[in-house]
Amino acid sequence: MDGLTAWIAHPPTTQGLDHLGTQAPCISLYSRLLPGITNVTDRARYYSLYPWLIWKFDQRFKSASPKDFETFYRRADCLLTLVAERHARCAQEAGALHGAAMIGRLTLLPALDRLEAGEALRLSTYATTEDEPGARYFKNRLGGLGQYYLGTLVDLGLLLGDPRSWIRYTRERGEVIAKSVEEIVPADLFLKTIQEDVVSLRRLDNLAPFCFCHLKEGTKEHKFLADLFFGRLVDEGSDGQQRRHSLALVLSLVDAMAQSGRGTLDIDWVRGTLYGHSLGKGASWNFPPVLAPTAQAWATYVRNDLLSIAAQTVFFSSLSILDQCNRRFDTAEDFGRWLSGRPAIKRLEKAVGGKTFGDALRIARLSAPPQADWDSDRHEFQHAFDCMERFREIDDEAGAAAAIGVAVRTLVLLAARIEPAVPEYDASLLAEEFLKGYPINLQSFRRHASNGWQSLPVPSLIGWLIKDWGIDAHLRIALRKLRNNPQATFRLRPTDQGLAVEDEIPPPVPTNPRLRQAIQILRDLGCIEEKGDPQVPALTPLGKALLAEAVRG
Repeated sequence: MDGLTAWIAHPPTTQGLDHLGTQAPCISLYSRLLPGITNVTDRARYYSLYPWLIWKFDQRFKSASPKDFETFYRRADCLLTLVAERHARCAQEAGALHGAAMIGRLTLLPALDRLEAGEALRLSTYATTEDEPGARYFKNRLGGLGQYYLGTLVDLGLLLGDPRSWIRYTRERGEVIAKSVEEIVPADLFLKTIQEDVVSLRRLDNLAPFCFCHLKEGTKEHKFLADLFFGRLVDEGSDGQQRRHSLALVLSLVDAMAQSGRGTLDIDWVRGTLYGHSLGKGASWNFPPVLAPTAQAWATYVRNDLLSIAAQTVFFSSLSILDQCNRRFDTAEDFGRWLSGRPAIKRLEKAVGGKTFGDALRIARLSAPPQADWDSDRHEFQHAFDCMERFREIDDEAGAAAAIGVAVRTLVLLAARIEPAVPEYDASLLAEEFLKGYPINLQSFRRHASNGWQSLPVPSLIGWLIKDWGIDAHLRIALRKLRNNPQATFRLRPTDQGLAVEDEIPPPVPTNPRLRQAIQILRDLGCIEEKGDPQVPALTPLGKALLAEAVRG
């Protein structure tokens, strides 16, 4: 039998995400805690206006083709953004009430500037599917609906279909919310504008009821969306209840902020409050007892995210050293052993807090600030952000070693919080089977911190982290991704010349837990208002009523 031997090139490389698999448990947790809201569903009124667009098209154009709908939808998507931004300028109010996070906004803002300067504006110029720099508002043929909202609206029972097929509204929910929108918007003028293709300032002003600030309490549209987000619709199930409790927890936090006069809705600040269950510096946040399980689950999410940041920092910092050292290492074990013997790594005992991990842990249990003091410079929450800052400043081996030292100190402080009788994860939110695919998690961290790491000198622990929780973990994750993706996400490769680092080393980053989107949706519903200078958020009467209702169960 004849045979052929040939070399094959490695697959093309892409940047990729979650190179150690540390973020997967975090993502799974916040997905379960805020179902029906994603990292890209930024505004509440898209949940009603998109079903209305589909319903209205079906009512008006019975014999239209999918291509006709695509043209109609893309122009409508552009028009909605232009209306909201124009209304923000006329009302001279904060963009969060109007055009913030609307689809194609960055492209359409200059278009509105030119319109206000007297130039003509055609929707088709920006709704085009052609790749024209500075013109096409969105690459996906179904814009923000296809890219961001469709899957969520399908899951919530508002729409049917997918971007590859005809999208339809559901009778039970999609048509109901569409008809409620129809009652309060100038629908015929909107359709006329799309068909005429020409936009004027006067026309945008007349279409102001389509601005997202017009989602008003007392309308059927508002009631439906409030019922949707707070799990009050029939047969909503456990997802609706969990979403209600997470939104209520945010409302409780805002209420505590208003009463104390401190805090902001900056997401990092909110993450700190969720981790420490306090407003910082030990200031209490007494959330209702019924929300305690949800509050604990959010604290677990943040804890897992801090673990993820620390593991990423050790790995990516070690890659920067490997990339600059001009030495050959055939295995991860060779590199870990070499690096653990470097003077800069040996000097990290002081930064970590002891000669061994066990020594540092015993001292941390006595000296670490309370978990409620998450804004203390000695707290693991602040150390995680210091990890990311130090990584950005790395320019030599000493800088990389310093970042690794802060990351290991973060692990020590996290280990000091372990409560033996309390499971790391709520089994109803994160299944044991799921964790088997992502070996760097809070359960494995507990096992290592309680046993295997105790006697390890700090340099030896760092060598272990680089090998087991760094290079070995990364290669497993990257190989697994390659099974389903023709593009490789390797940040380093085993080659004939030893371990080779890819050109770009990514920074350690936290996950995005949908809280920014949840807060914006609460603003859109009129539950939160921000007044004064500086602006301290507070609950509106509606926000207080929804919080009280959620607490009553």
